Amino acid sequence: DPQIEALMALFDWQAGRQFYNDALTSDYATAKDVDLGYLFYDGFWEESEVASAAEEAFLDANSSNHWRYMDLQRLPSEKMSAVLQEIFGITLEETNKVGLSYPYFEETDAYYHLHSGTHYAEITINRAENCDDGTIRMYYERHSYPSVNMVATLKPNGNGYQILSNLPEAVQ
Repeated sequence: DPQIEALMALFDWQAGRQFYNDALTSDYATAKDVDLGYLFYDGFWEESEVASAAEEAFLDANSSNHWRYMDLQRLPSEKMSAVLQEIFGITLEETNKVGLSYPYFEETDAYYHLHSGTHYAEITINRAENCDDGTIRMYYERHSYPSVNMVATLKPNGNGYQILSNLPEAVQ
């Protein structure tokens, strides 16, 4: 099915579609409630993971004293808003900031996520349903513990899609 293949390519985190994939790691009835902690867990690949002297002082004062042994992900607000605009059609300010517990440094206008490991959704798309209102319901299995059958509602947007919701199939 060409539509399933196109959706698999869109949500394939290994193909550089990191944020579309990470958008499937949380459950939300509206895009405003996407878990930003999960969405931006791995940060922006092009951002340096080396803290400046000012960032070091900020992180020393605002995070665990073990932060130097973790991966540093700098999350500039402007880049976060650009991702949210592309994937959901909203800005950072328009979200409910669910899961955004990372320290915010006003001087850099960035959040800082300190972690080890990675985070992504391993999925199998089972089918896509074209709805009368122009949206697409993507039925997929999210392979996690436990495995869950999910439905993401997508809205075509130019050459791509915006995600309207992502819920367990039983809730739909």
